[in-house]
Amino acid sequence: IIENGSWAPMSGKLMRAMLEEQKNITFADTVITCRSAVPDNIRELCARLADELLA
Repeated sequence: IIENGSWAPMSGKLMRAMLEEQKNITFADTVITCRSAVPDNIRELCARLADELLA
């Protein structure tokens, strides 16, 4: 889940709670929170998430 932390800090938790009700869904362990421009640490998390999804 990639959430917008400046717009709605609880958005990631709310999205996950809504999606958990679905069948046959798997969540990645990596959660990304963007608060404004994408800094280097978020870029690293995006790369980690991409690796996780490709595994």
